[in-house]
Amino acid sequence: MPRKMYALLLPVLAVAAMAMTAGAAQALPKWEVCEKEHGGSGTKFSDSECQKELATGKWEWVVLPEKPKTQVVTFGKLTLIIPEVATIKCKVIDAGNIWNAAIGGLDEVTAFTTYECTSETCEKPEIVAKGLPWLTELIAGPAVRISGIKITVSCGGGVVGTWEGKLEPKLENPTEAHPLWASFTGTTGELEEPVKKIKAKVEGKDSIITEEDQQIKVK
Repeated sequence: MPRKMYALLLPVLAVAAMAMTAGAAQALPKWEVCEKEHGGSGTKFSDSECQKELATGKWEWVVLPEKPKTQVVTFGKLTLIIPEVATIKCKVIDAGNIWNAAIGGLDEVTAFTTYECTSETCEKPEIVAKGLPWLTELIAGPAVRISGIKITVSCGGGVVGTWEGKLEPKLENPTEAHPLWASFTGTTGELEEPVKKIKAKVEGKDSIITEEDQQIKVK
């Protein structure tokens, strides 16, 4: 290609690259919440789950702003699988905040508690969260990338080890029967014990609602 023609094309290529970058950012999911009488122009719903469409309904999905943060709680059952060490099943409840930024939806886990844990090979199993808050972000899928995870695992009162890493559970939007949930499987990432390099997987589901019992979805 002649140099003069290449020079003329450079501004066009730069604009195209910027457009592609902006498009990629806009493609990332954002948080929405089901609100009553918000005053928007979107599709209206007759129920607080924003599932039953009506032309004159009082409920609608609203995109969360960048500020302030919206408090959320999550609850579910998760299984920690550490090959040749233990498989531990726990009920989970945790809390955090969600908000939107220009790049997409963001959130943070500020509290994480497990209870009624059981295991066939680990006596009195206990899983304790460390290094909170864990920062998270929405990614294509939709899914949520949870970074900075750190948990200490104990059996019979003694510490077995500490596992660290990130997980990317898939998100399933709410239905009439169930709120938004994060689905953890064997393909959503692994945690690792940094000394012996032992891998661990997490499986199960964790449901998410706002602290005021509002439904949430990603779009």
